[in-house]
Amino acid sequence: MIMEKVLFVTQTLGHKEACGIGLIGRLLGETLIKSKKYDFEILYTDSEKELENKIIEINPKVIIYNYHSHTTPWIHNQALRNRFSTLIHIMLHHDIHQKIIDSYTPSNYFGFKYLVTADPSLKGNDHVFLVNRLIPPYKPKPYANHDIPVIGFQGFGPRHKGIHKIAEKVQEEFEEAIIRLHIPFSFYGDPMGNEAKSRVTEVMNIIKKPGIKVEASHDLLSTQQIIEFLGQNTINCYFYDYLPDAGLASSPDYALAAKRPIAVTKSHQLRNFTELNPSICIEESSLKNIISLGTEPLEILYNSYAEENVLSDYERVIDHIIQNHKPSLAIVSSYNINCALAHYANALKDFLHPVFNVEIIDLKTSQLLRQEGKNYQKMSEAHIDQLCARLQEFDLVNVHLELGLYGTSTESIMSRILKICQASGRLILTVHTIDYKGAHNGHSHVYQQIMQTLKQRPPSNPFHLITHLPQESVLIEKMYAINNVSDFPLLFLTNERRKKFQQSRNPNVWKRQFGFKEEDITMGMFGLLSAHKNYLHALRTLNLLPAHYKLLIVGEAHHMNIKEWKVDPVIQEMVSYLDDHPALVDRVIFTGRRDDAKYFEDLANIDFVLLPSFEVGQSGSSALSTGLELSCAILKSNTSNTPGYETYFSNCFETFDIGNYYETKHKILNFDKTKLSNLNKKLESFSEVQVRKIYTNIYESMKEATPIQLSEQSLKTLSVNTFPIRSLPARIILKALPKPVKSVLKKLRDMAKTTS
Repeated sequence: MIMEKVLFVTQTLGHKEACGIGLIGRLLGETLIKSKKYDFEILYTDSEKELENKIIEINPKVIIYNYHSHTTPWIHNQALRNRFSTLIHIMLHHDIHQKIIDSYTPSNYFGFKYLVTADPSLKGNDHVFLVNRLIPPYKPKPYANHDIPVIGFQGFGPRHKGIHKIAEKVQEEFEEAIIRLHIPFSFYGDPMGNEAKSRVTEVMNIIKKPGIKVEASHDLLSTQQIIEFLGQNTINCYFYDYLPDAGLASSPDYALAAKRPIAVTKSHQLRNFTELNPSICIEESSLKNIISLGTEPLEILYNSYAEENVLSDYERVIDHIIQNHKPSLAIVSSYNINCALAHYANALKDFLHPVFNVEIIDLKTSQLLRQEGKNYQKMSEAHIDQLCARLQEFDLVNVHLELGLYGTSTESIMSRILKICQASGRLILTVHTIDYKGAHNGHSHVYQQIMQTLKQRPPSNPFHLITHLPQESVLIEKMYAINNVSDFPLLFLTNERRKKFQQSRNPNVWKRQFGFKEEDITMGMFGLLSAHKNYLHALRTLNLLPAHYKLLIVGEAHHMNIKEWKVDPVIQEMVSYLDDHPALVDRVIFTGRRDDAKYFEDLANIDFVLLPSFEVGQSGSSALSTGLELSCAILKSNTSNTPGYETYFSNCFETFDIGNYYETKHKILNFDKTKLSNLNKKLESFSEVQVRKIYTNIYESMKEATPIQLSEQSLKTLSVNTFPIRSLPARIILKALPKPVKSVLKKLRDMAKTTS
């Protein structure tokens, strides 16, 4: 059986060997390569380029990085991990506490999705995994009993290690003793040895009794020599200061290998020792008493920290991560506001979480991007820059393209969208609306520039488009010669939620909250109030229907339309009509804003969903889609998106001409209920299952690509280009022009280019 490759990356040693992190790395690496489950390989390096070459050479499934900010700062750069984002990258971190684990997000740790720490006293989660510490797998020489106690310490010499406290305790308890200190010079923390020498001086100054001797050494020893040094001592002491939130100390791991008694303080760095029973804490016992206990309190650690257990821990962690690893997907959209696209982003997250780790990246449309003024402009650009930096951490980015999400001016909108697309290594662009009418129309120009930028992406940075209507996919293919386009209708409900709202239908009970009778027939218009929805059509239709027909306006005025001292014009239009037709007043209910559950309850129980919209070039419709998902009786105006929805849901809803409320009345009174049975059959083909399949297939087609960071130079060129590529209608018109006219236009264009 071929074993999966796992690369263990740790710093070089050599002249830098006097480093605890580096020594841990070497010991752990030498243990991991003994695995019979995974094919571990150690890479000693301080170079991103060496790591890149090794990845290309061996193609590992998993890479574990032995990390510390002082010893491996080059790991902070995410670019290489972003390039090889399909590999599993794990950070081995040595300074972790519970608050870090509880608030852990990859963005705070250089994009690492997974972190391992050798501290079983903590509680892990889906991102942070705990393993046991490793006792160096070396054996001490047999202990030779001394006539007088020998108290030892080994480790680097910063003041917080409390070496002076060892001297104070020996001075207090013994008349005769030997204090043996091995304090090498730390390559990173004490290269000249000033700290090490100061600790020895402090100890010498504390000892006053003539029977207590001090022996000190500073030469760097091998692991075997360290364990032999500690194995010759009666007891080894680690009297560290408390240091809240510090990671576990590594020096006592060597003392465990020496199999001699250990005494500790109740330091946070020694918390793996402080709960042992009997206690070996100097605050609760004396050195003499701890010596008398022998190694009995340490037996539990000898077993847990044994090499075979630690190796098993790492294999278990890797097993779990490989089995549960999902590619990361960022959805760039509006978030946590009452708009259809924000609801759609939430729905996508629900649909895709079984196969992706999904995070919605909030554009902050209302809070920043659509606000006016220089300060908001600066804050908006800073937000976009931060957002772009984050997007490089994801395996796949889904950008939602609706121009109004990105600002109010064409220049800002185009700049922001292009920046975000360039920052996305593997990109899915969901085109919610596309404007192709007129080459010099501002919005059309933006779409043209976006499409041209996409076509310039190298194969290392693949992209795919998703539309919500079949004709829009065809349009993009014809206008822009882009073939990697999929279409699928807007959906908002998981299968579970569809089932829940359908099964809980109880129209008679539901009607009571509005004061309706059981025999009343209800019609509803749903969603944020907008002029294009043509509410007067619904009111005029209601005026033609019998009195037991009622109309619900389910929704509220759009928050962006709220102006000082102004009534929303859509509301004004409706109440004015009702003022002129008082007989309708008791037949119309304005629900205002409904929470998510109430909205879908209303939709599930309504008798008819009305969509009498004007033609505004709308693509997907959230009200239409959710009505279809809940198997509602739907009547909609014959707008340009009707043929697309008919392609998906053939003979599942009724249509009428825009503005013809007489036709609407007739079709309500004579609704063909076979459309509902057709709809129930069709829904099986349009659900979260198919959405997952689309996204999974797109990712599978992209995952072997190794994205590079795209230059922004092309963005600057595109953003100032005032000569948009001609749309399809423009090309047809130009083709029909006489040759002399074409010649004049060409000269004018060339002159303008030269001037610009």
